[in-house]
Amino acid sequence: MFTGGSAGANSLIFSPLRLSFKAKVSNQLFKQSASVFEPVLKDLVSRGISSMIDNLALFGSGTSGQPLGVYSTVTPVNLTTTPLTWSGTLPNGYVNYREAVRESDLDPDSYGVIISPVMENYLDGTQFASGASYTLLDKIKDCSPDRVLCGNEISRSSPPGANAIFLGLWRLLTIMTWAEGVEVVLDRYSSADTFETVVRANVLANVGISFPSAFQAIRQN
Repeated sequence: MFTGGSAGANSLIFSPLRLSFKAKVSNQLFKQSASVFEPVLKDLVSRGISSMIDNLALFGSGTSGQPLGVYSTVTPVNLTTTPLTWSGTLPNGYVNYREAVRESDLDPDSYGVIISPVMENYLDGTQFASGASYTLLDKIKDCSPDRVLCGNEISRSSPPGANAIFLGLWRLLTIMTWAEGVEVVLDRYSSADTFETVVRANVLANVGISFPSAFQAIRQN
């Protein structure tokens, strides 16, 4: 669990949560080229677990052994009738939420945006203004293109649906791991009767958001 949650000097207390993976792999693959296959397998498993931690940092429910992610921490904005625009009155207007997020902390240098692939297509295909030669995505990226990322964690099966955008001061989100990070174990004995190796991976991790006002999630459905 993560406790704390104000901009003051409150203690931030983390307890580890376990994320595990298990799969069976044919022994023949190891026999053919163990020196090549084992590092590749471990890398794939580690990348998969890292992607799941990213997903939980955004969408973790805070229940059933999950950390509390951004979407469950903030009050998401749901644009059900009009698509996202650059400006305008609340609940619309990207600049309104950018301003609120940046004003939440004296040091907004970690401001960044994560968008879904579907939202990226919408923003990239929508003119900033009538007759403009650039799009909403161009405007959002203006001056800081490296601070706008497209994340496949946001999909049709995620809580906000396929059209979503996250704004935040990301230094105020902490991902903590215990021990040496991802532990990958190749168990060659428990499924020896079926000529398979059981691959087990574990990581002890948690997610903490020290200042929820520094984040916002917008869904457009």
